[in-house]
Amino acid sequence: MRSPMVLAGLCLFVLPSCTDANDALRDDLAAARATWQSQGIASYDAGQEWLCECTPPFAWVAHVRQGRIERVSVDAEQLATDEPDVVVAEAMERAFTVEGAFDVIEEWIGDADGIEVTYHASLGYPTSIRIDKNERMMDEEIFWRIVDLRVVAPGGE
Repeated sequence: MRSPMVLAGLCLFVLPSCTDANDALRDDLAAARATWQSQGIASYDAGQEWLCECTPPFAWVAHVRQGRIERVSVDAEQLATDEPDVVVAEAMERAFTVEGAFDVIEEWIGDADGIEVTYHASLGYPTSIRIDKNERMMDEEIFWRIVDLRVVAPGGE
């Protein structure tokens, strides 16, 4: 059995690295969010993908207007695999705005066992998000990608 002093020393040694990693994630998130917000982009179409070990890849385009998801578009090939209404409803449920993606990242920092995020170099939005809620469990990871984001001019479609 280990003494309490050894365990306390181990915690002091291990925890700072976790804290440092979480601080770095928070710093990156804050910088990316500030970059995104400085662009003033409220309307855009974002090609999004959901990847999971347990299901085939799923892709859609989220049509965001004034910061809200107005609708989603799903590829005809994916619509052919199931009932179209079910596929569109599932895409709408999984679709996210850029601000929503930032919120998800912020929510999981410190709570997930692993987070990896890549941000667009000039616009700041997350291009990929991988969250491993529990590294001891299989197939519970969340992986989203924004594969294409096109800014829509005010009043444009």
